[in-house]
Amino acid sequence: MEQEAWNQIYTDLESDVGAMRKRGGNPSELDIVIAIDKARFAMNRGDSDEAIAIIQGLKRQLGGTVNGAATRSATPVPTLDRLDALEDNLHSATRLGSARLEVVGEDEEPPSRAASQNTKVNKSIKYEDIKDEYIRIWDACKLRPEKLSAVRREADRVVANREVYEEIAAETEVPWWFIGLIHGMECSFSLNKHLHNGDSLKARTWQVPAGRPKEGSPPFTFVDSAIDALEYDKFAGKTDWPLAMVLFRLERYNGFGYRKKFGFASPYLWSYTNHFSSGKYVKDGVFDPNAISKQCGAAAMLRDLMTRGIVSFDEKAPVPEVVVAAVASPVLPAPAPVIGAAPAPPPVAPPLAAPAPASVVAPVVATAPVLSPAPAPVVSAAPAPAPVVAPEPPIPVESAPAPVPALPAASPAPAPAPVAAAAAAAAAAASPAPATPESPSPSGVSTAVAAALAELAKRSK
Repeated sequence: MEQEAWNQIYTDLESDVGAMRKRGGNPSELDIVIAIDKARFAMNRGDSDEAIAIIQGLKRQLGGTVNGAATRSATPVPTLDRLDALEDNLHSATRLGSARLEVVGEDEEPPSRAASQNTKVNKSIKYEDIKDEYIRIWDACKLRPEKLSAVRREADRVVANREVYEEIAAETEVPWWFIGLIHGMECSFSLNKHLHNGDSLKARTWQVPAGRPKEGSPPFTFVDSAIDALEYDKFAGKTDWPLAMVLFRLERYNGFGYRKKFGFASPYLWSYTNHFSSGKYVKDGVFDPNAISKQCGAAAMLRDLMTRGIVSFDEKAPVPEVVVAAVASPVLPAPAPVIGAAPAPPPVAPPLAAPAPASVVAPVVATAPVLSPAPAPVVSAAPAPAPVVAPEPPIPVESAPAPVPALPAASPAPAPAPVAAAAAAAAAAASPAPATPESPSPSGVSTAVAAALAELAKRSK
C-alpha cells in the first residue's frame, strides 16, 4: 500500500475523531493511530492475517459493526470506508477469507518433494473410511512452536464473537465454536462478509456458491447470511458432532481437493501444526508446492480451544438399553390332595391272595370297594375331584366280616366291629411314618386297604 494512501487514512481519522467528539463520543485518537501503525507494520512483514484482525478491531472501535450488523450512522465516517477497502484488498491479495475457493478440480496429481513432508492421508472421501484416521492424526497433532502465539490469537477471536455465533447456533443447532472456525477460515472473522465464501454482505454472493442468500435484499446482516450458509451446506439441524465428524465437516466445507489430488493433510485444517509444511493453491487453479499457508488451520484453533477447556467433546459410548422380556412363571407340580387328616395314599399295592369261598361272602355286596390313588391333579381354582373308586378282589378273613355298604344310607347303621377295628389299626399304622406298599399293617391288611377302610369308617359315622 502506497504511503499516500496511508496518509489519507491518517487525515480522515483526524477529522472523523473530531466529528465523533462533537457528537458526544470520546474516542482516543492516539490509540487509533497506534492501532493503524500496528496494522501497517503487520502488512509490511507479510502477516496479513494479523493486519486484518487489527483493522476489524479498529472498525468496531469506530462504530462500524454491532453484533454482526452494519451500524453506519447518517454522518459519513471516511475512515471506516477506507478501512473497509483496505480489508478487502488484504483478503484478495492473500486469499484470506475465501479458503473454500482455493481448490479448482480434484483430479489426482503427484505430490512434489516440498509438499511430501505433509502427513499422508487416505484419498477416500467417505466418512466411514477416514473417521478413524482423523482421530489418529488429531492424537498426533502438535502446534508448531513458532506459531503458538498466532494460534492463540486466532482462537481468542473465535471466543470474542461467541455472542454472535450463539445467536446463529440457536437457529441452526450448529455448535457456536464450529461456526467461529468456519468464520475465521472464510472471512478472517470479518462480520461484513458472507460466511459462504467471504464475499461482501453489500450484495449477494458472486463466487461459489453464487446468488446467496436467495431470500431478502442486500445489504445482509452477518447472522442472516450465516444461517443461510449453514442451511445451504446441510449443517443446520445436525445433532451429531463428535470430533471425527467435526474434522470431516470442516474439510468438506473447504473441499476435498488436497486429499483427493495429493493425498496429504489439508492446510484448511492442519496449517500451523506438524501435519502441514507447504504446498497449497496460491490462486484458482495454480498450485505452488513451496507455498506456506498464511492462515491458521481450523484444527489448530480447535486444539487451543480444547486445551483451555472452552470446547470439549463427551464421546462416551452410549449405554445400550436393556429390554427385559416377560418370562412366564414356571408351572410347579401341585401337591397330592390330602384325604382328611391322613397323608396322601401311597401307590396301589400288588394284587392280594385269591378270593374267599362264596359261602363266607355276605349276599349284599360281593366285593369290598377300595380307593385307588389317582394321579396328582393340576392346581386350579376349582376344587380337586374326588378320588376314583376302583373295585378290589375280596379280602380273605378268618371269620366273615359284615359287608361294607358302597354308599351310606340315609340313616347309616354303626360300622361292624371288625371294620372299626381295621380302621383303628390302619390309623395307628399310618401315624408313626408312612408305610411302604409292601409293608402290611398290624391287622394283616395292606396299608392302602387300611387307609380306604378308615375313610369308609369315617363316612359311616
